[in-house]
Amino acid sequence: SVMSTANGAARGTGGVSWLSLGNRSKSMSPGVPSSGRDFSNARRGQPKEGLDTVSVSFDMIGSELPATEERVMDEVMHKMCAGELWKERRIVVTKNHVLFTKVGETKVLDCVPLHEVEKIEIQDDTMTLISIKGGYNSGRPYMLQPEGQEQLSIAVKLLNSLVRDAVIESKKSLETWRVVQSNLRSLYSMWTIQTFVAVLIFTNFIMNAVEAQIGPEPGSYEQQVLSAMETVFTVAFTVELSINLFANWGSAFWSDGWNAFDFVVVTISLIALAVRSLPGFSVLRLLRAFRVLRLFGRLGAQRRIVNALAASLVPVVNALLIVLLVMCIYAILGVQFFRDRTVAFQTFLDALFTMFQVATFEGWESLARELFHEDGSVDYWVAFFFATYIVVVSWMLLPVVVALLLDNFSNMASMEEAKAMEESKYSKRAVAHVLDPLLSGLAKYDTSQDLTNRIDAIYEMLDVDDSGGLSYGELYEGLKKMNFTPGIHLSQEDYDNLTRKGAMLDEDGELGPREFEILMRVQVKNFLQRNNASAMGDASDNGSDAAALFASVKH
Repeated sequence: SVMSTANGAARGTGGVSWLSLGNRSKSMSPGVPSSGRDFSNARRGQPKEGLDTVSVSFDMIGSELPATEERVMDEVMHKMCAGELWKERRIVVTKNHVLFTKVGETKVLDCVPLHEVEKIEIQDDTMTLISIKGGYNSGRPYMLQPEGQEQLSIAVKLLNSLVRDAVIESKKSLETWRVVQSNLRSLYSMWTIQTFVAVLIFTNFIMNAVEAQIGPEPGSYEQQVLSAMETVFTVAFTVELSINLFANWGSAFWSDGWNAFDFVVVTISLIALAVRSLPGFSVLRLLRAFRVLRLFGRLGAQRRIVNALAASLVPVVNALLIVLLVMCIYAILGVQFFRDRTVAFQTFLDALFTMFQVATFEGWESLARELFHEDGSVDYWVAFFFATYIVVVSWMLLPVVVALLLDNFSNMASMEEAKAMEESKYSKRAVAHVLDPLLSGLAKYDTSQDLTNRIDAIYEMLDVDDSGGLSYGELYEGLKKMNFTPGIHLSQEDYDNLTRKGAMLDEDGELGPREFEILMRVQVKNFLQRNNASAMGDASDNGSDAAALFASVKH
């Protein structure tokens, strides 16, 4: 079962891509302390006026647990930690946060703001807190196992109640339009709303088909009914588009190609509705049939097929250009030799259409015989012209285009399927291997020196105070500001595990450049080994011979 909670925090994420390292300014936005010393001072003092939720939550890391009277729940549960290991952790819940610490200790290792919990998933005896992708925890899930089903039920019920209260409280600090935007986003993303819109689109498509079938006379009763229904559908789609545009204002809307397609189709429908009396209105009305394509943006399987088909068309363009070039050459030759003998080659465009018709094998033999001698005998030049064209274009080039299209479609479809499977496996990987978004880029190095250069560039960007040491605060802040999808949320416990319980830190508690390179090389190696093991498992499950290859590489 899945218990979902409306997320009321409308946040934007400012990112820095570590792949673009040229002319990089090392200054970072204020709000979260950068250096290790500033970080320590901020934790010990009171939160400064004006700090947002991210800064306040960050200041709690390393601080003492709140007083007993502020705790709503204080339990020991098993938590999925680094290395996919379940470990006992103390879970303290206040009205605003879920805090994590080790059993027998009081120092906060990580926290989750309750108003940023998107949903709580339950599977068997495990509950998973899913945080929003643009928030403090960058979408990182937290997998917890209470002792027994009764405690699990109580914990989930309590957390859902606290999350709802935290969401309501967080909205009070937002501007009115952001509150409305957040509510509309939650409403629009509901399954029932999406299903209703899909039914509307399909019903409108059926109406267009009925109109095309009966062909109502202008001014008839049937035409008036269909026209009124068209107006209702256009208004409904306009309202739906307006809600989607406002709820996902900015790049969140326009970055989705299906949203842009919706905008174009609805805009054309509005123009057609407003200019019925103007010339060309009938052409705009014809475009209404394309509304049904909006269904593909809402149906997962069909959406993946269309995305794979669209992506596979790009590599085929070069082959199609070659086919077009050959067609143009033969069209020019046809005009030069056959202009006076048939209307099919009067102009270049006439000839180009004729060559397209010949490539489809439609009526080409009658066209060729029309160009033979008057007595019906074969004109060998005409026969050579058409025969070579059919061999080159229809037998050689077009099959190559189809083969390229099928090959690229198959590859893109596999990539879409792999992407979907990767997203389904994200929860456990995001919990146990928090640096994977960073490591996936580092793992594409060419040589050992190239890997060193990449690591040095990342270290230079993270060490914002040029102290030659990297504190937890600097590492946390730097990774948070990098443009990763999904984002990286590094907890104090993650930092301790990465630095071998502090054994790699210097006397100031910071990570030096040499130690950072050693750490990242170890993490890259582990990342590649995990991917190798995963690929070997997939190959074995699919019965592929590649399993033996992966096994030899691993050995």
